[in-house]
Amino acid sequence: SSFCLESYLLIRGISAYPHIRTISLVLGGLLAYWACRQKVILEARISEMDIILSKIQTPWILCDRSGSIRRMSTPAAQLAQANFKDLEGTSFFSKFSGGPSKGELIQKFLKAADSRITVDRVGLNVADQPGSYIGASFIPIQTKEGTGILVILSPNSRS
Repeated sequence: SSFCLESYLLIRGISAYPHIRTISLVLGGLLAYWACRQKVILEARISEMDIILSKIQTPWILCDRSGSIRRMSTPAAQLAQANFKDLEGTSFFSKFSGGPSKGELIQKFLKAADSRITVDRVGLNVADQPGSYIGASFIPIQTKEGTGILVILSPNSRS
C-alpha cells in the first residue's frame, strides 16, 4: 500500500492519468511476483524429476526423432561403456548397431517415430563391444521439440 501511494505521488505531477499509471505499476509488480514464484516452483519440480530419473535402475536413452542422444540414465551409460557427456548430441546409431543390419535398426527406430507406436523386441549391439547383445524397446514420446524416442534397454533379454 505504501508502494501504491509513493508511486502515485511520484507520477502525479508528470502523468495525465496518475491513477491508471499507479494501478498498472501495481499490477505489473504482482504479475512479476507471480511469474517469479512459478519459475521457482517449476525449477523445484525439474530438480525433483532429475533426482527421480537418476535413481531409476532401468537403462534408458532419450533420443530426438533423428536419433540424436538427448539424455541417458547412468545404467545406460555404463552399458555403453561411455560417459553421457561424451554421447550427448551424438547419433544413437553410431554407438548401437542392430541385428542383421544397421538399416533394419534405423527402420524400426523411424517406424516408432513416424507411427508413434512402440516397437518391442529390437536387438542391439554396442558398436565397440563385439558379441554384446542388448534387447530394447523404442517408445515414442512427446517432447518440447516434438516426437522423441525413449529407448528402454534390457541387457539380459534375448529377442
